[in-house]
Formats: sequence, structure tokens, C-alpha cells
Amino acid sequence: MAQCLYKNPDTGEQCKNTWPCVTPGDPMLGYCFAHATKLGLVPEEKIKQQREKQSLAALKARESPNWGKKVKEKRIEASEKLTAEKRQELDEKQKTEKEAAQQLIHSIFGDQGYNAIEIVQEYKDANADFTYTDKIRKFIFIGWFLSDPGTRVPGTLKELCTLLNMGMALGRQWVDSEWFATDLHNALKKTMKLAVPYLARVTLGKALGGDFKALQEFNKMFGKHEPTEGEEDVDDMFEDGVRDEVQSMEDH
Repeated sequence: MAQCLYKNPDTGEQCKNTWPCVTPGDPMLGYCFAHATKLGLVPEEKIKQQREKQSLAALKARESPNWGKKVKEKRIEASEKLTAEKRQELDEKQKTEKEAAQQLIHSIFGDQGYNAIEIVQEYKDANADFTYTDKIRKFIFIGWFLSDPGTRVPGTLKELCTLLNMGMALGRQWVDSEWFATDLHNALKKTMKLAVPYLARVTLGKALGGDFKALQEFNKMFGKHEPTEGEEDVDDMFEDGVRDEVQSMEDH
């Protein structure tokens, strides 16, 4: 199969066109029309004729009901591919952000790696006459439920009950009891307070960046600053109209 003889001067790659001129004695011999034109091997008159021929062919093609169908299909295919790639990129970004947020939660709460076996052993090491009491059992029981399920030891409620030398039925009864719900809620509230310093920094950062709602939230958390005697009141820096407008925004 014949192939255009033209080679890219920069890459050395040969033209892949398989319809070069094969007419003996023709200046274009061995080259496709485009590269023969580029090399100056095609007379101007022939270039003009070729362009007119291409124009007529294009006009005729427009009359076809399938005009532009392949081009449209390629564009749709490219668009769908781009959409799929964007969707995958977004999914990966959301996954990364979710994992980062989850890790941050674990860092704040310190709830990973809770090991009830080690805690029981510490009790036994501290007291040779160690015996379980409901207080000790409940302390470990609540701590285990508050910890990260993926890293806590033991891994199941049944194993925890065995460790605490109590029956599974009692463990189930505890989970369904009022005291468990109350104690778990109170312990969770105390744990959540560990996040306050971090949330305060985030809120302060947004407030200083001009987020008015963040400023409102910060004021709710810590209260507005009340100037002491002799200290300049920040409101004195603004006219009444400005203060009224800010107050109106805050009220809404």
C-alpha cells in the first residue's frame, strides 16, 4: 500500500495518508495533496480547482439527512466522557475530603484504638484482689460504645460481655435501659466539648474573613466584647447609620 512520502522535519514521523499521487511525471508524485501543496508542488490553478471541488462536495453533503451526524456523535461521546471524568474527579475529591474529615474527628476525640482488655488488665495490675463491680463494668461498657467501632477491642458486644464477666442477656438489657441512654448521652456531650476549641478557631477564621453569620455564631459562643472603663468602644468608630445597618443584619 502506497503512503505519502512526507516526513515531519521535527519528529521524523511519516505522513499516514495512504492516497498519495501515483501518476508518473506528476510533480505531486508520492505525496498527498496537502503535503504536496505545502511543499509547493501543486500549481495555483490546481489548488483553486481542488478547493472549489471540496466546497461543492460540502454543499452537497449538507443536503443529506445525515449531515453532521458523525460529528455530532463524536461531540456527544466526548462530552459524555468529559462528564464521566469530571464526575469521577468529584467523587474522588469528596472521598478524600470525607476521609480527611473523619480522621480529624478521630484526632479530636481520640476515640481510636480503645482497648477494653488493656483497661481491665490495668485494674488487675493495680489491685491483686480485683473484682468486677457494676461501676467498673459500666465505665468500660460506656467507653467501648463511645469509641471507634473499626478499631476498638474487643470487636463485638458478645466478646465485651465475656471480658466483663457478664452474660450477653445482661449486656442487651443494659443497652435497652434508661440509665445507659442517659449515661451515654452525657458522656457524648462531654466528648463533644473536645471539639469546641477547634470549631472556635474555624468560626473565628471565617468571621475575620468577613463571614457575618460566622461572626454571629462566634458571638453566641463567647459573647460580645464589653469594653472596660477607659477603653475605646469599637462602636465609636462608626456612624449611627452604619451601626443601625449592622444591627438590622444581625437581627435577621
